[in-house]
Amino acid sequence: MTISRLRVALYCLLAGVIGAVIGSRAWNSYTRPAEVSAAPAAAPIVTGGQASFAPIVDRDLPAVVNVSSSKVVRSYGGSPMMPFAMDPFFRQFFGDDFGGQPYRQGRQTQRSLGSGVIVRPDGYIVTNNHVIDGATDVRVTLLDKREFKAKVIGTDSRTDIAVLKIDAKDLPVVAWGDSGKVRVGDVVLAMGEPFGLGQSVTMGIISAKGRSNIAEIGGFGDFIQTDAAINQGNSGGALVDMKGELIGINTAILTRGGGGNEGVGFAVPSNMAHSVMEQVVAHGKVSRGYLGVVPQEITAAMAESLHLTDTRGVLMGDVSAGSPAAQAGIERGDVILEFDGQPVDSPNQFRSRVSGLAPGTDVRVKLLHNGAEKTVTVKLGEAPSEVAQQRAPAQPRGYPQGGPGYGPAPGYGPGYGQGFTPGPGYGGYGRSHDASGALPGVAVQNLDTQAARQLRLPPMTRGVMVSDVAQNSPAAEAGLQAGDLIQEVDHTRVYTVSDFDRAMRRAPGHTRLLLINRQGSTIYLAIEPR
Repeated sequence: MTISRLRVALYCLLAGVIGAVIGSRAWNSYTRPAEVSAAPAAAPIVTGGQASFAPIVDRDLPAVVNVSSSKVVRSYGGSPMMPFAMDPFFRQFFGDDFGGQPYRQGRQTQRSLGSGVIVRPDGYIVTNNHVIDGATDVRVTLLDKREFKAKVIGTDSRTDIAVLKIDAKDLPVVAWGDSGKVRVGDVVLAMGEPFGLGQSVTMGIISAKGRSNIAEIGGFGDFIQTDAAINQGNSGGALVDMKGELIGINTAILTRGGGGNEGVGFAVPSNMAHSVMEQVVAHGKVSRGYLGVVPQEITAAMAESLHLTDTRGVLMGDVSAGSPAAQAGIERGDVILEFDGQPVDSPNQFRSRVSGLAPGTDVRVKLLHNGAEKTVTVKLGEAPSEVAQQRAPAQPRGYPQGGPGYGPAPGYGPGYGQGFTPGPGYGGYGRSHDASGALPGVAVQNLDTQAARQLRLPPMTRGVMVSDVAQNSPAAEAGLQAGDLIQEVDHTRVYTVSDFDRAMRRAPGHTRLLLINRQGSTIYLAIEPR
């Protein structure tokens, strides 16, 4: 073989080796998955069956229990003339045979099923108050089928939380998580016993936070919303995050009358449930912090009238005389920006934070007073009893309801002015003045002594009474109601109808900020022109 032929053969061999190497690498890159960064993910992601929630379920589900309760209620039967036969007045005259058949009064046992979460190995269980409310017998069944008679340690209807205790040791538990750190979009698991079928698990995400005014819940706001399926029997079960920690107690669903799951469920945040449990176990009751204010959401219209640059914080619609807030120098019209070092985003969040602190706690509050920022320290009082909370006026539409410990008479009840029919002249008290020229759709009148008594206003209260509000008017949409007492227009005091007319005509075409008194409690309303 000549040198030239040898050189050609070597070149061919080298080319073949290089081609084989390149081809091998290309094939490997095609058949093997691409390498990814070793940085840890924020939470497990389930894709293509490569991940599973089974480890979380294996650890937590044994601590989710069945709670069954029963109570004895009165039952009536025998007479087709019900309910008259049950009325002692009729029975006094007609006897037990009223209606043609003997009247019988008996007893009937009602049963309910729910879920619970073991949170301490010595047998402490958290569930919903409505699961065991009024029960004479409560029983808990574990995943391993052991059944225990439970003792009710304490309940709190405001948060729908109840604490049970069973006589057992070394039980599995679900660890408490921090519900304050959950984010909308986080993956969660709901565990419980729907329809009494046995423990089961559903998956979803956090759909929203800070939900309130939910008819199925009532009480406090700041509930967690999730689309994880929650059905009958899931009440009191666990809502856990991807670390397997308890971030909520399943408590209610929102339906369209069918009673089934619509993907809108609610859970009591774990921080709230944990606080309630600790107080119930330690003291047998729940004591909540009291500030003595009525917080309001700041709308864009309010911000304009208050000369604010944005809608941050909550507006103080009222401050009770002698309350912790008043003693610290907080006044009506101030805007609270931070509470206990955390930004304040909404009245619901603010109320939840106040209630979550113990009476006597010193709290630093950052606020806007007359446009200038300042920080004050407030020593929280104890929230008034629920008896006092039932005597406060209704809030206007568009404004959150008061909760325990947040206003001069918190826990606003339904309705207003019982037996009082609003209309022109307000039931004939005084002479009504059509203020439609100054405020479209609104009639006002001077406040007289008789009307003040009917409205249950303090003797020295002054202002202009609203006698009628037209439907669909800007004032009605803002929440103004017949019977409201207008005390300020754009921070100017009004005592008579003439004062009101002058104040309203001062800057026509602009948003008006009204301070109204509703049964002794004040709030702000911003009425935008059309």
